[in-house]
Amino acid sequence: MRFKTLSSVENLGNLFVFLGLWLLCFGLTSFGAVAFLEHFFGLSFLEMMGSLSVKGSSADAFRWVSVWQGFGVFVLPSVLFYFFYELKHQTSFFDFRTLQRPWVLVGLLALFWLAFLPLESFLYHSFKAIRLPESLRFLDSASGRYAQLSGVFLSADWSDFALNFLAVALVAALGEELFFRGVIQKQLFLYTKNPHVAIVATGFLFALMHFEFNNFVARSLLGCFLGYVYWWTGNLNMCIFYHFINNGIAVVVAFLQARQVVGVDFMEEDLPQFPFYVIIFSVILVVLLCLLIKKYACKTSD
Repeated sequence: MRFKTLSSVENLGNLFVFLGLWLLCFGLTSFGAVAFLEHFFGLSFLEMMGSLSVKGSSADAFRWVSVWQGFGVFVLPSVLFYFFYELKHQTSFFDFRTLQRPWVLVGLLALFWLAFLPLESFLYHSFKAIRLPESLRFLDSASGRYAQLSGVFLSADWSDFALNFLAVALVAALGEELFFRGVIQKQLFLYTKNPHVAIVATGFLFALMHFEFNNFVARSLLGCFLGYVYWWTGNLNMCIFYHFINNGIAVVVAFLQARQVVGVDFMEEDLPQFPFYVIIFSVILVVLLCLLIKKYACKTSD
């Protein structure tokens, strides 16, 4: 990946410009969400959050607000930054480099998703078992609240499923990858000149903004993996694809669970606990697939 060289001061300034854009979009999006709730559902934000259930107007409102906030908080500031910065400096927007035989890379990413599952489950249960000191109990509360919000997406209704898929799989995958990998990671790299620092820092922020202690390490690792995929391929489509598959499968499983087709717990409380040898095998596969993805991406990108 090659970018136009700017001074450290200019690159740091770009980060602050983007932060300002993000705060502006966050404020406008929040104001718009409040007005939307009042006009279409007759609810305040606190009323919606205080009466969430799988069905009902509060759940429908939450789904629509999730779509609205996903667009306004992640997609909009990233696109605005493109128009105000990327075009000005004539640099590539988020980088969508052409890859030869991209379906091979897609297949490797799908295999990585499967290989990562046992390790992700192990990390989740390990952190869930930690007894936090009193001063950090708010982290457990945040995880519990996250699980409660996730429960809103457990619905057997087809229209709810379509809206859940739009909010969680499409908007979240596109918006978060544009935001974290397309802008944050890229600008951190331009400032630090060190891809590893930029990738790890972005992965940390990616996990932090999900506000879930039990899955923090797993999400940090996933964020770092997506960062390296972007660095190796120079193609953000691959990151968006993986994020879409990861979130989309969760939405489909939640829908099938609600229709009593499968018994997998979307709330992650009953994620399967794999034998230790499966965890070791998972780690080995994850490392090998990372090496294969890197080798193939570097060989076929142009």
